[in-house]
Amino acid sequence: MKALWIASLALGILAAASGQTSSTPGGKATERQLHVRLYNLSSVRPTALRDAAAEVGRIFRPSSINVIWEMGVAHADEAFTTDQSPIVGTNHQKHDVAVRSYIAVRIGRGMAKGTPSVALGSSLPDARYGVSATIFHDRIESLCSSAQVDFGVMLGHVIAHELGHVLLGSGEHASEGIMRTSWGMADFEQAARGHLGFTARQAAAIRDYARRSPAARDERESTRLADTGFTTSELFKNALGR
Repeated sequence: MKALWIASLALGILAAASGQTSSTPGGKATERQLHVRLYNLSSVRPTALRDAAAEVGRIFRPSSINVIWEMGVAHADEAFTTDQSPIVGTNHQKHDVAVRSYIAVRIGRGMAKGTPSVALGSSLPDARYGVSATIFHDRIESLCSSAQVDFGVMLGHVIAHELGHVLLGSGEHASEGIMRTSWGMADFEQAARGHLGFTARQAAAIRDYARRSPAARDERESTRLADTGFTTSELFKNALGR
């Protein structure tokens, strides 16, 4: 099945840039396109993927990032490959997006072995190949059931958190915001209201990184991908063959 590109998520939710964005001489906000290849290994419903994509888009808007999604083929070798090579030296090089024009993310069940019990995903910021982030479908599902949290909303926040590790080039966590080690009820409530996101410093770092990354392409280069003729929900539906 051919990969399908999403150039605008959730009915134009990414169309407007926030006041924190940089501007061109003409006053137009400069927006970058971050390309993510998503492997849906656990058959997450298209509606949940759509909601998650909208959340990811909202979370990255203050960083002037528009997220473009490509649905990867579930049986592709890349979806089951990880680069566990140790970091060489003290300079973090963000290997993944330095050598590829996209970030590979997978959602699956039974992939949390060896991780802390509170972890909802994992990331490999230095990966040179394979997936850079793994999202634990079963753990998110369990959390949503016990905490009465919307699955699509929580899925989007977990994806954004793991993408944050890759883009910030670090496995470290913060004391506040979406990059906290673990989330409690107050964070869930913030997420539900659309208020959980990156700190201003993190957003600035992501914005700076996006200016240098081949995975975050110029807005003009990605404009040609916009005229797909699909709505977001149709695109996910077709990508999953449903």
